[in-house]
Amino acid sequence: MWSVSVAHGESDTIRLRVLSYNIHHGEGVDRKIDLDRIARIMGDVKSDILALQEADQRVSRNKREDQPTVLAVIESSAPHE
Repeated sequence: MWSVSVAHGESDTIRLRVLSYNIHHGEGVDRKIDLDRIARIMGDVKSDILALQEADQRVSRNKREDQPTVLAVIESSAPHE
């Protein structure tokens, strides 16, 4: 994760939190594919910009699931502070 601060004028600062996350097609070190776990991690970071790597879309190893869409639905339905 990167955090970037940009000065905008004398007193205004814009701060962005950027998360670049290789989700390894949803598989954890326990070898279980768990998109809920991935979504929890994404939510815990509270990034402004999220870049996912190795998120599968309609491939046989993940039952043809569209992982970016599934993660977006999980994340959008999660309670936010």
